[in-house]
Amino acid sequence: MNPALEAAQTERPFRLRSPLNFKQWVSAFCVSASILMPAIETLADEMPRELFPYGFGGLDEMPVTDAVDLVMGLGYTGIVPDVSQRTQTTLDRLESYLDSAESHGDAFSVYAVYLNHKVYLSDIGYDDSFHRTVIDILAERGGGTLWMAVRAVRQPDSEFTDYVAVNNFIKGVFEYATGEDATGVYRNVNIVFYPHINNAYVSATQAMTLIDEIDDPRFTISINLIHEYHAGLSDPVSLANTFQEARGHIGAVILGGIQTTGDFSILSLEESELDLVPYMELVRDSEYTGPVGFINFMIPEDLNDGLDYPEDYLTRSMNEWGVLTDQVSLYKAPEFAFVSSIGTTNGNLNMEWTSQLGRFYDIISSTDLMVPRDQWMAYDNGETTFSDIPTSGVGLNSIATLGNITGSRFFAVREKIRPD
Repeated sequence: MNPALEAAQTERPFRLRSPLNFKQWVSAFCVSASILMPAIETLADEMPRELFPYGFGGLDEMPVTDAVDLVMGLGYTGIVPDVSQRTQTTLDRLESYLDSAESHGDAFSVYAVYLNHKVYLSDIGYDDSFHRTVIDILAERGGGTLWMAVRAVRQPDSEFTDYVAVNNFIKGVFEYATGEDATGVYRNVNIVFYPHINNAYVSATQAMTLIDEIDDPRFTISINLIHEYHAGLSDPVSLANTFQEARGHIGAVILGGIQTTGDFSILSLEESELDLVPYMELVRDSEYTGPVGFINFMIPEDLNDGLDYPEDYLTRSMNEWGVLTDQVSLYKAPEFAFVSSIGTTNGNLNMEWTSQLGRFYDIISSTDLMVPRDQWMAYDNGETTFSDIPTSGVGLNSIATLGNITGSRFFAVREKIRPD
């Protein structure tokens, strides 16, 4: 940074955690001939990375309000409702979870909606009408995220070869999710593709061909330790290769307790026979800074500590999560996205800011700080309008050519789910 520039008081930025929120203000700073106002990062005080369960595992047997109270009371920050049963009841519960997220604000989020679609069923096949219904529900709330799995065979280990049909089906759902509705409003629903045992794609590395083919930051991949284990890829070396290959495309990370002896079961984190530390270290070292999913499917009910199911395994898992996150230093991301550096090169203003996968950015500006922020316009230096800037995919964006600034001018970075 030019030593002639002096630091001045900063306006504290804020960050909206829920994926359903449309945009957030990353930071604001002022530039003049002698003053540069840098943004300040506010770090979490070594709080464990956020953890959330799915809406099954006994939670599906509870009224939604009771399920929300339980998971929040135990320290979970949200949930991923499962609508794979394709019933009106599952849709009604989804609406109730979305209502709860709106009423609780930052304390509780619906991070995504999970839908495992069975194309081998004759009455379903490649019909995407239910996907569209779920997407429309999210779109009515301003957008969201759909975790999309596609089970293509009825029997385990059956051979599947019709990837053209499956890929076209997936692409069609993605185009609908990110396209415009009848009124010209974008639906703003991102897709996280979800490899799964007995599905067309069983591992993240196998599915990377589809990620590369679609090549859109709104279409990302999940790395689920349970299904990597089933695919024979849960050893530390294979997992490291998976995280490396998926770098820049990770939309969700999910783990669970794994029984490695006898008949396979998903367990609480506390009972896991597979060491969870190597996976968590890879999450820590990756560019993924979001919350972590805890897959709580069909956890045995006899693992309890005097508590009722599902409270028993949820309590055990959250307690173990605190131990594990402290062991590997897997902490919450900074509470505020921020401009990490601002400077000048040959009189040209440049900056860097943190960015999230699948988002777009405007550098907005005003000469008057009293003008409401939502009225600030994308900055135009006479050659370039700095709007709809895609994420770099590595967690940090940079602009080196904002130009020479004369007089006093305020800037902010605005994050969006979609370009204007």
